[in-house]
Amino acid sequence: MSSDARRAAGAILGVLVVTIGFGVLGGQVRRPSASVVPVDSRLAPRMPAAPPLGAQSTSWYCAGGTGTANGVANQTVSVVNTGPRPAKGYMEVVSSAGQEKSVPVKVGSYSQMDLTPDGLEQGPFIAERLLIHGGQVSVLQSASGSSGQASAPCSSATSSSWYFAAGSTASGAQLYLSLFNPAATDAIVEVQFLTSSGPSSPANLQGVVVPAGGLVVKDVGRYVLGQSLVATEVHTAAGRLVADELQVGDAGKPGLALTLGAPAPVTTWRFPRTGVPAGTTVQLQVLNPTSVAARVDAAVELESGQAAPFVIEVPADSVEVLVVSGQVRLPVATEFAVTVRSMNGVPVVAERTVLAGPPLNVTGYEATLGASADSTAWLVGSFAPPAPLEVIGIQDVTRKALHVAIRAIAGGYMMQVGSEQLYKLDPGIPLYVTVPASLASAGMSLLVSASGKIVVEQDQAQPGGLGITSAMGVVVPGHTLKLHARAVRKQARSGLRI
Repeated sequence: MSSDARRAAGAILGVLVVTIGFGVLGGQVRRPSASVVPVDSRLAPRMPAAPPLGAQSTSWYCAGGTGTANGVANQTVSVVNTGPRPAKGYMEVVSSAGQEKSVPVKVGSYSQMDLTPDGLEQGPFIAERLLIHGGQVSVLQSASGSSGQASAPCSSATSSSWYFAAGSTASGAQLYLSLFNPAATDAIVEVQFLTSSGPSSPANLQGVVVPAGGLVVKDVGRYVLGQSLVATEVHTAAGRLVADELQVGDAGKPGLALTLGAPAPVTTWRFPRTGVPAGTTVQLQVLNPTSVAARVDAAVELESGQAAPFVIEVPADSVEVLVVSGQVRLPVATEFAVTVRSMNGVPVVAERTVLAGPPLNVTGYEATLGASADSTAWLVGSFAPPAPLEVIGIQDVTRKALHVAIRAIAGGYMMQVGSEQLYKLDPGIPLYVTVPASLASAGMSLLVSASGKIVVEQDQAQPGGLGITSAMGVVVPGHTLKLHARAVRKQARSGLRI
């Protein structure tokens, strides 16, 4: 954790009950107890996932940021330990110019450490490889510059394929594709773009060599010119790697989006928190990388009432757009969850973009890949101080009533957040929790755990300023919220913190 974050954490700890309403029992802040459950090994290839409690080590890979003074997307890498034991290892920074440097990493139990890679190694673009022993570590990244802020989880695995459903090279927009190979052998890469004009496989993006331990960045606008919609497919003929995209501006407006690709298309994608306030353009982009047409249903879950689902026909090897804003079936200024599901079993990739501006009191751009997995616990970061508006969106996938706890990770403790001890999550109705400004400004990460499987995303904005960010959480095994009905009733009467 940075010195600023430690000072903020100390101030918050001094006013736990009055200012934020952190959990307290008998006047003492309690260390959490979590029941260990087996990790679902199917999660890791689909979405970033922390290792199970008790794992020996974990590796994480971050890419897409810049590493020069006043860079457009200079990174902060947050190493978060949700386990009861300390963790240590190292972070290696690699520049697109070929330089490498490393620094040791030590993170205590229930603690966070923030690192600034550009202070270690400079370069037009940089990437990071982290090898951590012990603890239960997740790694998140954020980026900021003159165009705004962006956030994304780092990757917990390499892959031979990566998919992006959104992107733009229209006038005033820049799109960069980062290919990071943390392995000890070279990777050979082939890249294909899909636009409204059809597929494109530029000859000089076939057989691209990404050297062992190296980073190669491509300016997509040099290969696909003036396209407002650019979906990207990355495949390796040899080796495995990690791919991220960095979008700078769109439609003539400033903005910044950092997106980790999807390693595979799947049949279901979830977006727990979407809204269409005046001044925003909200779109769902659906990529079908297969040779069979996909029939896709986009179902909406409102906090109250119902809306008919949207149907999207996506031909083979193409990308389609659903403009969510302006749809008369959706109430304005209302938040809702969206589930994108392939009705004929053809796997797809779904991504949401938001372009915000006047009359809304926020300006910016964000692109967010949907959640392709579910879990009983998720880690989200806090990325954009000072005093941002931060909201956690939670979607129930069990269709049963659940209870949810939100805890902040700081200085060796996980502490209850918010005015509610436990939040009730009703079937088919999403839950939105606004994080206290003092906590959001402290830059602490949050662990959201539930009594059943959920999906969690984190959204931040700078009211009156530039920058919106959105990111799905990182899957964290071993933190299922286990409560008996009697305990729930007792807690509701007493208001005690668990």
